[in-house]
Amino acid sequence: MRRLVFPLMLALGWVAPAHATIIISEYVEGSAKNQVIELYNYGSTAIDITGWTIDIYLDGSTTVGKTVTLSGTILPGELFVLARNGADPVILAIADQVDKQLKFNGNDAVVLTDGTDPIDHIGQVGVDPGAEWGSGDLSTKDNTIQRSYRPSPTRTSSTRSPSPTGPATPRTPSEDSATPVCRYRRVRPTPWS
Repeated sequence: MRRLVFPLMLALGWVAPAHATIIISEYVEGSAKNQVIELYNYGSTAIDITGWTIDIYLDGSTTVGKTVTLSGTILPGELFVLARNGADPVILAIADQVDKQLKFNGNDAVVLTDGTDPIDHIGQVGVDPGAEWGSGDLSTKDNTIQRSYRPSPTRTSSTRSPSPTGPATPRTPSEDSATPVCRYRRVRPTPWS
């Protein structure tokens, strides 16, 4: 199992939001219709995600190609699993929401919004990375990538916040102090990759 450190997190386009306690904790880009986005609430209060969206920017586009509107509440410390309609029955059995619009591949940017503002993302809107973001075991093509979380109230390294219209923008360390420290790993074996 590989673990990534903070600089590679940015290279993959994963960011920790400053104004919400919801992150994209798992990304599955598997065979056939096996696509999943898992969200995690690392905060201490329930978050109603009704009206939030997963926006998919296809092949480096700056325009949203597909949108999935979310519905539900994520309790503190809990997960929310969004799966593509027609995915493996094992996936569908654990899904909180299923939607046929959840169609992406390794070179698409996936942005979680609160209905208006970006909260978290994978990839970079407006940039076509070729076949995938990252490389090898930690790429977004035909892989399952998980982000582990641990709180870090004293962290001082700066991060970037997502932008649906261009490159990420730097945040100051003070803005970063309440965000999670995350590490990434490829999940093996993955029955649906």
